[in-house]
Amino acid sequence: MKVNPFRRDLAPRVVIVFWEGYLGASPSIVSAIRMFEEAGFEVQVLTGEANRGFPDTPCFGDNTRIEVCRPFSAWWHRRGFPGRLPTFDGRPIPRSVASPSLNEKIRALVRDLLGSMLLAVDLIQFRRFVSRHTRDRARRFWIGVDTIGLVEAGRHSQSRRLAYWSLEIVFLEQIVNPLLRFLKRTERRVSRRVRRIIVQDSARADLLVRENGVDRNRCALVPNAPRYTSRETKSDFLHSRLGISPEKRIVLHLGMMGPEVLSTEIAAVSRCWPEEWVLVFHERFSRSLDDPVVKEVLNSGGDRVFLSLEPVDLDDLPKVVASADVGLVFYNPAMGPNYAVITGASGKLAYYLQAGVPVICLDLPGFDELMTDGQCGVCVPSPAAIGSALEVLTTRLPEFGEAARRCFDERYAFDRFFLPLVEEIKGELHAPG
Repeated sequence: MKVNPFRRDLAPRVVIVFWEGYLGASPSIVSAIRMFEEAGFEVQVLTGEANRGFPDTPCFGDNTRIEVCRPFSAWWHRRGFPGRLPTFDGRPIPRSVASPSLNEKIRALVRDLLGSMLLAVDLIQFRRFVSRHTRDRARRFWIGVDTIGLVEAGRHSQSRRLAYWSLEIVFLEQIVNPLLRFLKRTERRVSRRVRRIIVQDSARADLLVRENGVDRNRCALVPNAPRYTSRETKSDFLHSRLGISPEKRIVLHLGMMGPEVLSTEIAAVSRCWPEEWVLVFHERFSRSLDDPVVKEVLNSGGDRVFLSLEPVDLDDLPKVVASADVGLVFYNPAMGPNYAVITGASGKLAYYLQAGVPVICLDLPGFDELMTDGQCGVCVPSPAAIGSALEVLTTRLPEFGEAARRCFDERYAFDRFFLPLVEEIKGELHAPG
């Protein structure tokens, strides 16, 4: 069959600017790319190099191009030069128990200053990278993911053909670094002129409205979730991978380990659970047994804890989840609203529900209502209450599992929420002007 050489020029184009680069751990962005493909779009993803052990980028069709910018800071660090890049996430930096000496303080200051300089160089490099890959004058719709993605997309799109996709919310009052404060202020300004703000749930939309001063009517609610797929049958993936006895039931903690998700506290209380239950942490990026957080979790949980420290491809994640009997959804509210207001942003929750795995959630805003209405799990006040929640779930696992699937179909199936945006963007690209 003869191929029309003008087909790609006629296809609607969308550019997704995703500086952080962890496509292999971002189900909503991957789902969006595939839906754009199915709708006939040409998709271009401009991203930074993800070098933290995340899964590989999933496979896409011929009309999707992933362009990866390798930042200068990666070259710098590979050669052992100092410098700690500043980040928006506000994670606590591990420090020794003793007060740091003057020399340690000076070294930390130098690392922070070098880190800010490295980030500035990276951003200049990324700006040129984006310009180089979008030189032609074709009409595009731009989607900027999080702060840096929006800043760069906004610079290249001066029209209304621009959307802001908020995966993480950062708050100006919590930022100390001057460069990051500048970027956050720019995010605020650009977000007020975009056509759409894509955010995971209503409560997080309210946070963005207050933080950035944006128009609430421009917010489109799209959960951080995979697409609807055929149901994954019960698997033995984790039992086989970790050598867990088939008689044991698995409580799964999906995603990162750390203080943000109360991993150590959960591991500690697992010692008191009913004998048939074991706890599995499945990481979203590769980690070593020498990692201080990993060591702390193992020491806290002892032989009741199993670690799956090598991630799987995003398309294989349903098999991991389907091997669990109960899923945990815990976040540390002390880390701020980005972690406390998270019913639509929790990817692990969506995967549990999709697989029909009942959940135990910490009592954070929105979770009690979700558990009550959906009947898909139990909400608890602290990690110490997980054991009693397991006793409640044990006799009704099939019932809770069916309710979990219904809850996913009604509240988290990605296609239902994103399809209207695909049609809106297509209409905007076909509109005159």
